[in-house]
Amino acid sequence: MTRTLYLNGKGREIRLKADGPSLLITSPDRTDRRIPVPMLARVVVFGNILIDSDVLNLLGSRDIPVIFIDKYAKSRSVSLPLNYSMPLPCNSLQIIIKDEKKREEFIDWARQMRIFLQNTVIRNLYHHNCNVTGIDYRKIIYMLMPENRVHWSIVKSLLRILLWLLILEELHNNRFDPHCGIIHNKSSFGLVQDYFYILQSETDLQALQFFKTDSIDLLIEEKTDRTYQLTARGFHNIIHRFENKQYMVKKTMKSITDKILELMGGDNESKLSRVLRHQG
Repeated sequence: MTRTLYLNGKGREIRLKADGPSLLITSPDRTDRRIPVPMLARVVVFGNILIDSDVLNLLGSRDIPVIFIDKYAKSRSVSLPLNYSMPLPCNSLQIIIKDEKKREEFIDWARQMRIFLQNTVIRNLYHHNCNVTGIDYRKIIYMLMPENRVHWSIVKSLLRILLWLLILEELHNNRFDPHCGIIHNKSSFGLVQDYFYILQSETDLQALQFFKTDSIDLLIEEKTDRTYQLTARGFHNIIHRFENKQYMVKKTMKSITDKILELMGGDNESKLSRVLRHQG
């Protein structure tokens, strides 16, 4: 079973090197660690870490994405595998995009799935069944947010990045072009945004759970320039919770993928959708 490699360079000098089929993590104050690349599904780099260019080539050759997160929990760049031998799935996704009926069916389905997941979040928070719509849902989440909206923004930003990375992996595994959106069909990373539109409420739930844990001063610190940053403890708090809930998130992503493949197929199932069904 593959896993995520999280590297936190905050307050420490860390260097990442390629060593044969493994990654070598070195730090002056710790014993070197060697991690076989086949064990990894994705890499998340938080803070300032020295990375040899051979590392990105090695990870790219294994179809492993790398995302870089700055000290304010924002992502400025991502390293994605480049595979020239892959088919052009955007041509098959055009079956949905150019067919107004199929596109509307997906949009309606996505909207209903989004509402269902939002109600699941409210049920987890209040422990009873409910039926809220988008506006009511946002009002409830707004009431539950911490008073310091900057704190909320930092936590949500990191959760959004982690979810985007999972979505990118799902799209890559199914040979979907991340830019070929169905709902967001004129945007960069349009298909990623489509998945995130449906799954976004999961980041609300995990952010609210974050603020119910330890004293917030141990998780987010105020710097001398009056900006806020996650502490190492805060970073690990978010990561640990996200990792524990990956199974359910991936299960929902699989449902989204299945719906797309269903619409790509229809009465005249495309060759690509048949291949992907058999792979699944």
